[in-house]
Amino acid sequence: ALVFPTGTTREDEFFGTVFNGISPMTTIRVSLADFAGVNLADVTEIALLFDRTASGNLFLGDLELVRPAANDE
Repeated sequence: ALVFPTGTTREDEFFGTVFNGISPMTTIRVSLADFAGVNLADVTEIALLFDRTASGNLFLGDLELVRPAANDE
């Protein structure tokens, strides 16, 4: 779901290697059903955890939390 977009990189003396192309923003959808047993009113932060690779890029336009359809519950 999270694929690096087509483009090039360039070296920046402050940031290191930076992406130098058009970056379509990606949306991640998370079903609220995945949070069974959690009081959603208590949620103040959502963290995205990855595989501990030393570096990487994330082009994220939106994080959507979606409720299941009434007939899916």
